[in-house]
Amino acid sequence: MDAVRDAIPARGEMHVSRATEDTLLVRLSGRWTLHTERPTVAEVQPQLDAGAHVQRLTIDTQDLGAWDSGLLTFLRRLEEFCQQRQIAVDRTGLPDGIRRLLNLAAAVPERQGTHRGEARDFLLARIGKRGLGVVEAATAMLGFIGEAFLAFLQLLRGRASFRASDLTMLLQECGAQALPIVTLISFWWGLSWLLSGRCSCSSLAPRSTSPIWWDWPWRWRWGP
Repeated sequence: MDAVRDAIPARGEMHVSRATEDTLLVRLSGRWTLHTERPTVAEVQPQLDAGAHVQRLTIDTQDLGAWDSGLLTFLRRLEEFCQQRQIAVDRTGLPDGIRRLLNLAAAVPERQGTHRGEARDFLLARIGKRGLGVVEAATAMLGFIGEAFLAFLQLLRGRASFRASDLTMLLQECGAQALPIVTLISFWWGLSWLLSGRCSCSSLAPRSTSPIWWDWPWRWRWGP
């Protein structure tokens, strides 16, 4: 075991060769981790540009040592690079765990705006998108109002079809269950109305020389 461990390079290595005229073979060996040195995808480009056009790329990981997300990042960028050049990538030489992680990464859609180099739309394009969004929202709102109005007309004609249990549940939610929130809103509304009226009318209150116990209703209403 020690001899095998010593035979594995301490850094990630990559050897690129032509398996056939249109197939490129990439051999990965050593330790491919975030804390070790490893090659980049740019080192594969000279082999792709040299000679005949490459249509297929195979990966050999027989001598691969320890690996983590650093290897997955390299493989993802390599596949994106090959996809731009319309080159098929053969994953049969990868371990099962790496293939499953790559499939999972490909299944999850990339979030918009994650690319730093993503170009922003022009001003007119952004205005157009906002306008289309407003039109869609307005159309959906008008459609909802129209459907509600038609359903109300059906109810007035006695042709509405609904379950009695649904009607009972709606009445309960709008009645007894809504009592606490309605009470709270009414209390705060009345309190705000009282304070705003007191502040606006405090300048109109007459000055009185009577004792406080005599004109406390007036003071409570109009302020000092």
